[in-house]
Amino acid sequence: MNELRSSIRSRDQIGGDDNVAIGIDTYGDGRNMIVLGSNPDGSQFDLKIIPNGNNDEYNLFY
Repeated sequence: MNELRSSIRSRDQIGGDDNVAIGIDTYGDGRNMIVLGSNPDGSQFDLKIIPNGNNDEYNLFY
């Protein structure tokens, strides 16, 4: 079994960690998505995927 890569980090700063995320198509149009996730140590992240390719990775929820 491989070891998990994870550490306790500030919100939205889990770049190289293993993580689990759920994407929700909030408008049902297949173009926009809200993604919520966490690493194994409980550090959370969120992002908004938008059609123009510029993903908003800055604190959608507190």
